[in-house]
Amino acid sequence: MKRASLSVLAMAAAAFGAAGPDRAVAQPFNPIRELATWYTDRSPVDIEIIGSTSMPSELQRLEPKSALRFRLERAYVDKLITGKVPGLQIVGFAFEIETSLPISLYEAVANRGRFHEDLAGIPILSPAERARRTLLISISSDSSVAELERSSESNSKCTGAPLGNRLRAYESANRKLCMRPSYRRGSLYVADYDDNLSLRIQCQEESFPGMGCHVRFPFEVFGIDLDFHREHLMQWREMVDRATAFLKSKQYR
Repeated sequence: MKRASLSVLAMAAAAFGAAGPDRAVAQPFNPIRELATWYTDRSPVDIEIIGSTSMPSELQRLEPKSALRFRLERAYVDKLITGKVPGLQIVGFAFEIETSLPISLYEAVANRGRFHEDLAGIPILSPAERARRTLLISISSDSSVAELERSSESNSKCTGAPLGNRLRAYESANRKLCMRPSYRRGSLYVADYDDNLSLRIQCQEESFPGMGCHVRFPFEVFGIDLDFHREHLMQWREMVDRATAFLKSKQYR
């Protein structure tokens, strides 16, 4: 990893807290299976994601050695989808880039309806500004680093012109096995995570009002989905490093 990336990780880790106050609470790890408290609740909750080979239960094989454990404020948890048995799970975390606070706090103060909350130190941001300042992380129990490694080779065969910051255009025209964008008027890019792993970034058109860009990156044995604003495309690695620092700061060990 380059020195600049290490610097970003160090700054982000400091922002989130090293081992994190969440982890300092000497209580047994007790993962939740549903979100039972209010979305701005800042009490710590435990989250566990157990790796699995596939989502459909009839094809699933659990991999208990491939697990992630987190202890963090409930307000960071954007979604929690669980099956009837452990392993069938999708969890989402969302935070604001500049303060590292849960994005749910900003959503609460911006709400003009009955769910509005007045929270000290949290400014009202427009929907466009919230989208620009949000990082959205999603972890699926069946998404693995092995899957990223398998797709890396095909991504490297679809590269086009270099754009800078280890980012290249993705060329699908007249190339077999090179995919086209899923989004209408969207675009694809190849991002060199390191010398051995090429990731694919997909973005909506520049006028898209939401976050717009998506990448899947490695974290331990999992492939982690990350959504960020298209404005940050050229800073894609910084976005990945910030997400990595967040996950590390909230891990329960």
